[in-house]
Amino acid sequence: MEKKFSTQGLRSMGLKRAVALGLAVVATIAVSACGMIKTGYRNGDTVGLFMMSRYLDLTSEQKEFVKPKLRALLAWHKTTQLPDYTALATELQRIAAQPISDDEVTTLAEQMRRRAYATVDHAMPDIADIALRLTPDNIRALQDKFADDDAVFRKDYLKGDLEKRQEARYTKTLERVEEWYGSFSKEQRIAIRQFSDARPLDNAILLSERQRRESDIIDLLKRVEREKPSREAVVAMLRGVAERFDQSPDPAKRAFVDSLHRATDGMNSRIHNLATPQQRARAVAKLQEWIDDFRELSAEARGA
Repeated sequence: MEKKFSTQGLRSMGLKRAVALGLAVVATIAVSACGMIKTGYRNGDTVGLFMMSRYLDLTSEQKEFVKPKLRALLAWHKTTQLPDYTALATELQRIAAQPISDDEVTTLAEQMRRRAYATVDHAMPDIADIALRLTPDNIRALQDKFADDDAVFRKDYLKGDLEKRQEARYTKTLERVEEWYGSFSKEQRIAIRQFSDARPLDNAILLSERQRRESDIIDLLKRVEREKPSREAVVAMLRGVAERFDQSPDPAKRAFVDSLHRATDGMNSRIHNLATPQQRARAVAKLQEWIDDFRELSAEARGA
């Protein structure tokens, strides 16, 4: 049976949506958008192309240009990154068997984030090549898809009073953690709801931040389409967007996001420490499935 891979524990979900640019985090697509590790990697070029076309409405000619780049990135990721993922999953497995501190959760989140950005950084030249081939129609399609995504966010997270918004957030949190630990008891769920509600909540700020990132991407693509700069210049522009991705220029918004990250790390450590030995053992077993999958995929890539 294939194993599900959830990226919901990562601090920034912006990376997941960065696939709209093209190759950015196609490795993340391969294991999360598809929802299955081995299936995702083995069909990563198909899944990645589908996701890109869904956002950019690629032409047949553009798809043919993108396909080999997706395959090459997946091959690079399997041979160079999965061994490191195996080591990280092994460390996670060791930690998961015992209580964990807020600082340990924060460190792990940053390690995962750095690994995701390593893939983005490697893919920058190919993303630049794709950006240089985009047309005004592609960019309009991306704007429309961003608008649709934002409308879904408003529906899911900006409707209702504070109680309803907290309930919606708690529900997603519970779904994520029960995927790892199994079902929690009524008493545990009450505690998890308290942990969740204790976090700061301002979804309007989160929406404005995602719209800032979207505008940054659209402005970049429009400039590239208009000026047709060199590949090197586009890479530099992309790196600028990446640097701004998670750091709001607004001090108040940046402070809120930072506080939310810290509070979420604290919530995750409390939930783990609340889990019974049996529930932690389930998480350890799931991590072993990851390790086995990563090793198998790495061996396939080496032709072993």
